[in-house]
Amino acid sequence: LLRELSTTPPALLNPESNSAAHNWWYLDNKNKCQGPFDTLQVLRWFEGGFFDAQRLFRRDDEVCFTPVDDGKRITEVAARIVNVARTSKRAAQQRQHPIRVLCAPVPPPSSSGEMSLEAKVQQAQAALAPLFDLAKKTRERPDPRHFAPLGKRRKFW
Repeated sequence: LLRELSTTPPALLNPESNSAAHNWWYLDNKNKCQGPFDTLQVLRWFEGGFFDAQRLFRRDDEVCFTPVDDGKRITEVAARIVNVARTSKRAAQQRQHPIRVLCAPVPPPSSSGEMSLEAKVQQAQAALAPLFDLAKKTRERPDPRHFAPLGKRRKFW
């Protein structure tokens, strides 16, 4: 996690540009508040053994200092930042290499005025291409309501 987080763009560590990121403060041995520090720096220190389990930490969205314990709060934030980085990297790659549905020109109708089966298929593909792109984008960004914790799902009965 630390290795991947250290390769993320600096903007993703900034809470002003990424809602998954947080700044951290801690109370030192003299009970003096130290910070703010980004998640990458705090994770480096934590994994390096710099903090004991009772070291008091506060995130920018928290009011009180609480013990760091096993570092779960820090690693959860780090994992969310890494996920945002992965998602934005995939989106950038897809913008560089979009999938295009190419259709051959539709041949003119036959002398009897009817289109051939091949012409009908090509016309249908051309008409459905925008819907295909929309469905692909929707699949890449799943609706968060479908992934809500069980206790928070809406009941429809």
